[in-house]
Amino acid sequence: MSHSRSKKVSNIKGLRSGAIENRMCKLTLSFSIDDVPKVLGGPVTSNVETLDMLCMLRQGPDQFVAICNVVLKDKNKRAVILRRGTGKVSLLETTKKGVNIYLVKLKVYPGSFNDVLLKGANGYIIPSVEVRGGKVTISLIADSKQIRVLVRKLDRTKIPYKIVSVQSADFRSYSPLCCLTDKQRQVLITAYEQGYYNIPKRTSTRKIAAELGIDHSTFSVHRLKAERNLLKCVLENENKTAID
Repeated sequence: MSHSRSKKVSNIKGLRSGAIENRMCKLTLSFSIDDVPKVLGGPVTSNVETLDMLCMLRQGPDQFVAICNVVLKDKNKRAVILRRGTGKVSLLETTKKGVNIYLVKLKVYPGSFNDVLLKGANGYIIPSVEVRGGKVTISLIADSKQIRVLVRKLDRTKIPYKIVSVQSADFRSYSPLCCLTDKQRQVLITAYEQGYYNIPKRTSTRKIAAELGIDHSTFSVHRLKAERNLLKCVLENENKTAID
C-alpha cells in the first residue's frame, strides 16, 4: 500500500473515531446514481450522463439551487423527472456541442440523505457536485467535528455511500488561491502550466478543455470566474494593506 493511500485510510478512520484534531477538512463522498431517488426522498427518473455544478446559488436547510452543466444520455428526453413538489429543473441554454446548462432547484424531503446534507448548511459548504460513470460525487468543507456528526447521520439513513477522501482544507491566509473553488483552481493552474498565459500563447482554451475532459464553454466559465475572483482577492488585500 502506498504512503498516500495509507494516509487516506488513516484520515478516514481518524475521522470516524474522532482521532483527527479539530481542523478544517474537505470530505469527498460518492454514491451510486441509482440511489438518487433515495437521496432526494422521492421517485426520480434520471437521463444524466455527466453533470458539473457551475455555480451555487443557494444552499440551505429547505432548498438547494445551482446552475449545472449536463450531458444527456438521450438528447430527445428530459434531464430529470422529479416527483411533483420536490423541485424543478429548467433548461437555460444548449451549447453547440450539445451540453445543456440547467437551473436546478431541489426542495428538501424530511429524513432523506439530502436532508441530512443540507440541514448542516450553516456549518459547512458544498463547493462541488459531479456525476460521472454512474457515480454522484459531493465535496464538503467544514471542521472535522461537524463532518464526524454528518457522517454518523448519513450512516443512519442506510443509503450506501463511500468516503472517497478526507483532506486538510486549511489555506494559508496569504494565498490568493483560497478565493477559488476546486474547479477554478484546476482550470487556472492547468492553463498556466500549459502556457496559456505565455506571450505568445503555447496552447488554446479548446485544447486545455479537451485535456480536462470538459466542454469548452464550461472551461471558459470556470476560467473567467477564477480570474475575476483572483483579481478581486488581490485588489481587496492590497486595499486592506494600504488602509492598515
